[in-house]
Amino acid sequence: MGDCVFEILCRAYLCAKGEKTVDRLHRDTIHMVKASSQAKFVDKIKPMLTEEEMDYFRRGKNAHTHAAPKAASAKEYAMATGLETLFGALYLLGRKDRLMELFAMITSESREMVPEIKIVTRKAHEIVSFFLAKNRGNGRKKENKMQNKT
Repeated sequence: MGDCVFEILCRAYLCAKGEKTVDRLHRDTIHMVKASSQAKFVDKIKPMLTEEEMDYFRRGKNAHTHAAPKAASAKEYAMATGLETLFGALYLLGRKDRLMELFAMITSESREMVPEIKIVTRKAHEIVSFFLAKNRGNGRKKENKMQNKT
């Protein structure tokens, strides 16, 4: 989800900046969404993230990935995955203003220069809450099983 949100933001931003050919728009978008670029973007916004946002970022960054693109190091790929996880979580939670604020920091533009995206909020928020609650419950079950064994 986060990779789609990030790419849509990039495309909207590049379109709003001015006239581009389809080929140029595609090339510029690819440049922004590649793992090495996303890793650099993380460096820009990381000091501004809240503790909750850092948790989302860390969850994505620490996810076990089986492959990384040839053009990126494992560290860059992990950072990019964390960024995409953060953007996906903010989108699903309906935090459009914060999403746009972070994207503005990434692009070094004022908030007004970043195009708006429409967010489907209520249902997406329910889905995220359901999965977060489900994952928390699974962790407790494992802890209880381990305690019962000792």
